[in-house]
Amino acid sequence: FPVTIPVLLQWGNNDPRVLKEETDAIFAALPNAKKLMIYEGAGHESLCKYDHSKWMRTVQSFLQ
Repeated sequence: FPVTIPVLLQWGNNDPRVLKEETDAIFAALPNAKKLMIYEGAGHESLCKYDHSKWMRTVQSFLQ
């Protein structure tokens, strides 16, 4: 089933489990409204905990 709603994709650029190429491929495959937020220095972890203020701003902006 295709994704038909807006998608916020968030990724840490030091993630050893999800590579940049994989993130780019996922993002490119999303057909509708989409936003990619990259967290510099974050790994495979809670991005909300890594940079709470950036996460809150990003999510709030996306939901408006």
